[in-house]
Amino acid sequence: MTLGIVVLNYLNYSCTIECVESVLRQRDVTTRIVVVDNGSSNDSAARLSDFCSGIPNVEFIANDENLGFARGNNVGIAALRRQGLDRILVLNSDIVLTDETLAGKLERLEIPDNVGIVGFRTENDEGRNSTPRNVTVRSGVTIFRDIYTTLGGFKNKYITSKPIVSTVRKAVTQHDDSPRILNPNSETLHGAALLFTENFFKDYDGFYPGTFLYYEEDCLSILCQKTGLREMYFPEYKVLHKERGSAKMAWRQDAEEVQHRRQIESRSIAQKLAKMPTEQVRQAFRFDR
Repeated sequence: MTLGIVVLNYLNYSCTIECVESVLRQRDVTTRIVVVDNGSSNDSAARLSDFCSGIPNVEFIANDENLGFARGNNVGIAALRRQGLDRILVLNSDIVLTDETLAGKLERLEIPDNVGIVGFRTENDEGRNSTPRNVTVRSGVTIFRDIYTTLGGFKNKYITSKPIVSTVRKAVTQHDDSPRILNPNSETLHGAALLFTENFFKDYDGFYPGTFLYYEEDCLSILCQKTGLREMYFPEYKVLHKERGSAKMAWRQDAEEVQHRRQIESRSIAQKLAKMPTEQVRQAFRFDR
């Protein structure tokens, strides 16, 4: 099996080159890499085109405009899918693969049939792990299920005087050492490094294309909440996340205002997705067929 890898660049070509170089150092694995420049306003496209030129199995794509995180990555995913690849690792440009055997391990990884997406430890320079993350947007059905479970299936003779909202089990991020399938109602993988599996591509095409930036992980968790698809966490594998490389360059004047507005917009979009019927959610992730 050939492992496909997508690296999305916006402005920060130096980080992207470092990320790709870490992929090229991977041993005992066959990879095809697609580098996508997402309409950068600086000289990223020219620099990355020069860098990728002549490197075997590395393709460069320049988007004419900034399509946002989800759609920008989907351009790279679609390019690899057209080549027949169905196991694709999507990396933020500020990710570095410090383990030179990681890609080979992911290529050969045995994955349960119901697992569509795989993630791993995502550590910053200080060793702090940010995977998995708490789910912040859930469908009404899953919220009801949490309340039902918390109250003992309504078998209680009376409901406690505590407000129901305070009895709902809160998501607790765990960092144990055992691989595990995540509960989509409480946990989701960090979007900086995700392995989309052949199980995912049987039915779906990539990230939900409705958001521009933020809440991409929650949209994937909504898909899992609505269907039998699952995410799996492998804490024995890890990547270095230098954190917000592109964002630091992108946020200039009015940075906080722009960032806050996009967070609000994306959360609203994710909430609308959570309210859709299951089949409509399925179709929302089938945009390229």
